Amino acid sequence: MTLQEKPEIFTLLKKKLSFGTYAVRWIPSSAKLVVLGQHPKGTAGLFQVYELNEQELTLIKERETGGALKCGTFGASSLNARHLATGDFDGRLALWDLEHTEAPVISIKAHSSIINDIDGCGGSITSSYGPPELATASRDGTVKIWDIRQKNKPVVKIDSIEGARGPRDTWCVAFGNAWNNEERVVAAGYDSGEVKLFDLKAMSTLSEFKTTSGAVSLEFDRQYTKLNRLTIGSLKTLEVFEIGNQDKPKPLTMKEQNDTIWCVRHVPQAPDLFMVSTSSGTVNLFQIKSKSLKLMANATVTEQPVASVDWHINKSGLSVFASFDGTIGVNIVTNI
Repeated sequence: MTLQEKPEIFTLLKKKLSFGTYAVRWIPSSAKLVVLGQHPKGTAGLFQVYELNEQELTLIKERETGGALKCGTFGASSLNARHLATGDFDGRLALWDLEHTEAPVISIKAHSSIINDIDGCGGSITSSYGPPELATASRDGTVKIWDIRQKNKPVVKIDSIEGARGPRDTWCVAFGNAWNNEERVVAAGYDSGEVKLFDLKAMSTLSEFKTTSGAVSLEFDRQYTKLNRLTIGSLKTLEVFEIGNQDKPKPLTMKEQNDTIWCVRHVPQAPDLFMVSTSSGTVNLFQIKSKSLKLMANATVTEQPVASVDWHINKSGLSVFASFDGTIGVNIVTNI
């Protein structure tokens, strides 16, 4: 990669909202995005849908919810439906039709405490295999797998890792290894820094290993291929593990950070590249190359921690971010 080809991050626009934001997602195959957070006047949740029109974000829909919304995914939805799955501070899992938001399609008391993270798999938005499933990670220590066709109870419950003071807080979760209709693996990260890989076909733990500090966000480089790499952002480090047929994931590279990594998202069109958001208000683009991490570009986008970033699945280099102070924005990353 020459100097002229080096990626750059440009902020196309920013918008300050009146509520605290925890997550943002592009609505697949559209110029719209959805922002999730907490209502400014209490503990209720709120989501807003915006449309990107040239250099302006236009609010087109909003909906209050029972509990503050912590996380969301479209990963288990079809492209026609584009249903948004959300997890909230009350432990409730909901599925929303964003065209008809009067009431959720599904609403389940999924956990006894906050749902910290959610991921989806098996939807038809990307080339996918297997049933449409959601994974939820909670402060109660458990990870639960939900088949959205079976609304009442989880199809799998992964027990918590026990600590000296009880169950560890499960901070993050991600699907991977979904390369055919039978295979599927889920990764869970805990406040202790421990990470568990669970084989959903064999219904057994593949591996347990420990990162340097609490695992805040994790993601496989590709969801719908055989296991390859797992990237983990923690309180103090950014770590990449090589995952294959070996019994234990192999540490590929580690980079110490001055900031907490709040979110890790691989570029859909180039999964050797990924973006992280940090507690100092930056977004950083890294490349995994020759078993090392190279910082390709970075930009300061807010003064507060950036809670969430997301890539557009169709438009290469188009990303969105949301910070805890209610700032959302659209970035364009060149040469990726």
